[in-house]
Amino acid sequence: MIVLKLGGSILTKDIPNFFGDLKYYITQDEVILVHGGSYIVNDVAERMGVMPKFIVSPTGFRSRYTDEEMIEIYQMTVAGKVNKDLVAKLQSHGINALGLSGMDCALIKAKRKMRVKSVEEEDIRIVKNNYTGRIRRINPKVLRNLLSMGYIPVIAPIALGEEFEPLNIDGDRLAASVAGAVEADRLVIFTDVPGVLADNRLVRWIEEEKIDEAIRSVKAGMKRKLHGAKEALNLGVRKVIICSIFKQKPLTSALKHEDCTVISK
Repeated sequence: MIVLKLGGSILTKDIPNFFGDLKYYITQDEVILVHGGSYIVNDVAERMGVMPKFIVSPTGFRSRYTDEEMIEIYQMTVAGKVNKDLVAKLQSHGINALGLSGMDCALIKAKRKMRVKSVEEEDIRIVKNNYTGRIRRINPKVLRNLLSMGYIPVIAPIALGEEFEPLNIDGDRLAASVAGAVEADRLVIFTDVPGVLADNRLVRWIEEEKIDEAIRSVKAGMKRKLHGAKEALNLGVRKVIICSIFKQKPLTSALKHEDCTVISK
């Protein structure tokens, strides 16, 4: 079994090669899809007159500030438009996809981060009223049941909080948690760049003990992907692949380790 993560930036573009490649692959193995959607959330929020806000942690991780107004927009967009548009595209290519968020069947439970640290003008401040969560539990039985019935689960990154509230969760870390919960042997993180870059050159292989060093050396977006990769390996996933989706056969290419970054024990 493999888990695939589609970043929000690539969901705004046409990726027919991916769908065609995936249709062939699902005849050989079980697949679960996890997606992001931040770019589309930003667009919808701005059209509604709400300016997206972001916070940067002391360790350099950038995340969305999600207050009560933003969590409504986030839920509406990511679990609604983004998820259903992706399901429709998969269905149009003959892939029997079923879209859901982490709230459905209590698939993903998370603990709300009541206070988070934010670096602002070189000062560290405490940010409250933030509807983001830390994943506590994945229910793999739901996913296995869907797979056994011939469906491809397509998961939006929203979790169910302890007070049954929706929580914004990071898509890369969600993909890692899902991969660990279903005992997938590989996690493929698709993006719009070839993989991890160092001095504009592709890093083709990162061993587990070198991940922290790599996290410190890359920019915010790739930091989260590498952090997710680290968590996936800790949860028993054998291999994480970070690669571009803009290839003739992106999934086949990734699994053959062609022009990508492979992270393994």
